[in-house]
Amino acid sequence: MAAFHLFPHLPFELRAQIWELTVEPRTVEVRVKKENGSWGKILHVTSSTPVPAGVELRYVWVNFEIDMISIGRTDFDTIEPTESLLIRRLTFEREINESFFHFQSYELRKLYPNVEEIHVICEDGLMAWQDAWEYAPWPCPKKKSEVH
Repeated sequence: MAAFHLFPHLPFELRAQIWELTVEPRTVEVRVKKENGSWGKILHVTSSTPVPAGVELRYVWVNFEIDMISIGRTDFDTIEPTESLLIRRLTFEREINESFFHFQSYELRKLYPNVEEIHVICEDGLMAWQDAWEYAPWPCPKKKSEVH
């Protein structure tokens, strides 16, 4: 790809718009372990964006406005509140059971109030989630929620 050498000379507003249009959403996988009753320590983070050749990656940068944060089976309350408030798009894996329906769904709504989109990986199939889909208190509109 050819370089556009005049890009740095464009007005800031135009450069910002161009950068915004080139950024693609990705899935950032976060695995956390809770220690001694405190909030969790992040043990593992991966991104779908490849690391450039010759670069040693120590950090995974997250754009909370567009990136999907995948917590897998991590408990909702393991993520620190200052971090959970930033998350707008969330994916998690669960079985539907009494714990999810009566407790975890309320915890999800309380701890992730700014979530605008949710994807649920249904470990026990879509049909098992029918009642949870209808009656559980989701933190975002159902049209922005998906079950897989």
